[in-house]
Amino acid sequence: MPWTCPRCGRSFGRRDQPHSCTPALDLDDWLAARPPLVREVVDATAAALADYDDVTFEATKAAVMVKRARTFAEVRPRRAGVELSFIVSRRVDDARIASTLDLTRTRIVHRLELASAAELDDQVRAWLTEAYRASPA
Repeated sequence: MPWTCPRCGRSFGRRDQPHSCTPALDLDDWLAARPPLVREVVDATAAALADYDDVTFEATKAAVMVKRARTFAEVRPRRAGVELSFIVSRRVDDARIASTLDLTRTRIVHRLELASAAELDDQVRAWLTEAYRASPA
């Protein structure tokens, strides 16, 4: 059951989820202050997940969290491009994966470094769909 922090108003998948307690930012304002590539990747991510009506995009100071009840993907600006991370329950073996982080045995973060939104291809869209489906409702 999602939990909403009474101080910042952000929602999380677990009660008393540790977080930096700051309200979510307006997504359009946040994107306007970033390079165009960031918006292109956020838009491509939204298009990849358009079939799911319970996906939300939440701007924080450093990134855009892609959420269901929990964050299952993230778009983060970097100097040389955009980082797209997604969480699935298995280790993905692909040369495009820049790094992985095991949050738990069944929640593994995979990080991609994108230089263009065109890199968000059919395979990346499939990983985003897998991440969505692996995320609790």
